[in-house]
Amino acid sequence: MQPVLATPPRGVEAVRRSGTDADYLFLIDHSGNGAQVPAEGVELLTGETVSGSVTVPAGGVAVVREAH
Repeated sequence: MQPVLATPPRGVEAVRRSGTDADYLFLIDHSGNGAQVPAEGVELLTGETVSGSVTVPAGGVAVVREAH
């Protein structure tokens, strides 16, 4: 099994789940510092298009829908 992220930011948990039409990248910041994480798709909590990276807020989460 390959890691979800090649070099995850310290304190960020990353989980990817696959659906029939897309993959979903769940990111949780446990550090309280926030982080920039490489991603492409649509961040589902904000509705914003993600191109290059997504911001995981300090102590927060981000969920990115990645097209297959």
